[in-house]
Amino acid sequence: MDSSIQYLAVLVPLAVIILLAIFFYRLFSKSAAKDKKYLEDVKNLDELKKRAEFRAAKIISVQPFQASMYAPGMRTVSVRLEIEDSPGKFSMHSVQWMVDDYFSSSFQPGDNIQVKIYEEYIFPSGDGAKLLP
Repeated sequence: MDSSIQYLAVLVPLAVIILLAIFFYRLFSKSAAKDKKYLEDVKNLDELKKRAEFRAAKIISVQPFQASMYAPGMRTVSVRLEIEDSPGKFSMHSVQWMVDDYFSSSFQPGDNIQVKIYEEYIFPSGDGAKLLP
C-alpha cells in the first residue's frame, strides 16, 4: 500500500505538469502564428506604400480607439478623410491607422495632410502613423 501511494504522489503531479506544458505550448504556438502573420502583413503593406502616389487630403473626423497590443505607444484611430482625386474633385474615405501618441495632435479635424494611395489602400505619408493590416 505504501508503494502505490508513493507512485501516486509522484505520478499525479507529473501528469499535471505535462498537461500544463501541453496547454501552454498550444496557447503560445497559436499566438506566435498570429504574430508572424501580422508581421508579414505589415511587411507587405510597407512594400505597397513604397509604390503608392501622394495625394492631398483633409481630415474630416478622428475617432480614437484602444491602444495597440503590439506597440504600447501607438493607438488605433479611425480617420475620415476628404481626398482630392483630381483638381477640384474630392471623395470621402474612412481608414483605420495606428497613430503614435506623440503625433496624435497632428491628426485633428480640419487639418490638411498628405496621404499615399495605392489601389484601395490609403497610407499616411508621415512616420507617426501606419495603416492597419
